Amino acid sequence: MVDIGTASTTTGAFEAFFWTKQAGTRDIGAAPHQSYTTGRAVNDKDEVVGFSGGNVAVAFYWTRASGFRPMQTLGGATAGAFGINESSIIAGYSATSSGPTHAALWPDREKCTRRISGHCLAERRVTPWG
Repeated sequence: MVDIGTASTTTGAFEAFFWTKQAGTRDIGAAPHQSYTTGRAVNDKDEVVGFSGGNVAVAFYWTRASGFRPMQTLGGATAGAFGINESSIIAGYSATSSGPTHAALWPDREKCTRRISGHCLAERRVTPWG
């Protein structure tokens, strides 16, 4: 069994954690200069996505092996990850360089390369691209 969540630290900050029955709780970490981290989704490969916030939201990808990795945006300042499928394609939102925020995909877990129009993320599920 695997779970993710957010807990308050001894300093009062909120940080995301990863939990397994075998290993217990593991802190996911945070982006530099951010006041909180929220894990939003985990897949069967134990890959976790979410966002770290403060002045701006920073989307992240985390595994036990690689640790916390901030993800790129569509050119804007903010992004958040809300879903990851078994093919490791990440769904969320990203601001563009001109300002508007759009639904977005990170097919390679780092670079945000696809902007999505409409309300396709309303169900919070991501299916593999054929």
